[in-house]
Amino acid sequence: MNGFRWRSVEAGWAAAICLAASVVFLSPILSRFSNWGIGDWDQHAFYHEAARVSLLEYGELPQWNPYYCGGTDLLANPQSRVLSPTFPIILLAGSVHGLKIEMVLFAFLGMLGLYGLAVWGGLSIGPLLGTLIHSAAGYTEVWLFAALLPLVGALAGLAVGDPFKPLAHAEPHPLVAPEAVRPGIAVGFAAVGYATVAAFVVLLLEKRGIDDGAVVFAAFAGAIVLARLALGDLPDRVGPARVAIGATLAEAAGLLAIAVAGSLPVALLGAVAMGAGFALLNPSLMLIVVDQVSATARGAALGTFTAFFDAGVGIGAPLAGLAAGLISYEGAFVLASVMALASAATIYLTVHGPRT
Repeated sequence: MNGFRWRSVEAGWAAAICLAASVVFLSPILSRFSNWGIGDWDQHAFYHEAARVSLLEYGELPQWNPYYCGGTDLLANPQSRVLSPTFPIILLAGSVHGLKIEMVLFAFLGMLGLYGLAVWGGLSIGPLLGTLIHSAAGYTEVWLFAALLPLVGALAGLAVGDPFKPLAHAEPHPLVAPEAVRPGIAVGFAAVGYATVAAFVVLLLEKRGIDDGAVVFAAFAGAIVLARLALGDLPDRVGPARVAIGATLAEAAGLLAIAVAGSLPVALLGAVAMGAGFALLNPSLMLIVVDQVSATARGAALGTFTAFFDAGVGIGAPLAGLAAGLISYEGAFVLASVMALASAATIYLTVHGPRT
């Protein structure tokens, strides 16, 4: 009962934060709550109002919008909002107010789903936010703001607490879980690409006269978020090894595209390919790891796996810097692309090679 109560408090805090963020995000719309709007807003309000009037005033359940494009079957779009589970909000609050309430609801539910992607959302917004603060104030203010945010995160963490209770008889395990070594080496190789993008993409593009390096890094982090939302179930449907190999190949291609990019669109395309591949790599390799160990040993195995990722970033950044100093920025990205291919080979050997 106490555990249930604690989880309820934890969920309540998360829900309150997501709801507050949704309201703040939509404040420009909510501040003029009764405003009808212009342009596309008019059109969408009409879709909803037509269905509402048809049901409330005429007692009809419209299967399409009979007032749109002449009302013919061939021209009228099937805007049947009556099929939506949130249509009662439109019935009770009206089309304008109901649409705005729905926006808050959808944003709230979306933010709850994005909780697990928070780190990549921060990486997506962080470069742009840092650029804005630098433009408005300076480097000192950027670093002060960056130092303040972890304190805010620490306060949020203290409010959530930790309901974990250790097992009385935990399964003994070695310091380094052997099942996680090969997947860990693979993610370590791939992490070199992440370290290279984080350290040198802005410098590489500035060298070529492209001043939007922060936008490219934001596109990389944003692609991670979108790929995990849209393709997060791919390892379960296709298989983690196949997805992991495809992800490393996409990362290698994206890094090469950045290395040769002579314009912002090409660099953005490479960043998106790199981000999408990197997004699917970690979940796929984690799935390979946990499938090889018992439930009580998963924490140790994932700890080993995560240590390899950290080592890849920690070693990869100096390695990329060495390549950049001895060869060029382009050479650092080519090296990272080769490391991604080495990651693909390691994954293949993990699945098809001899068992250790």
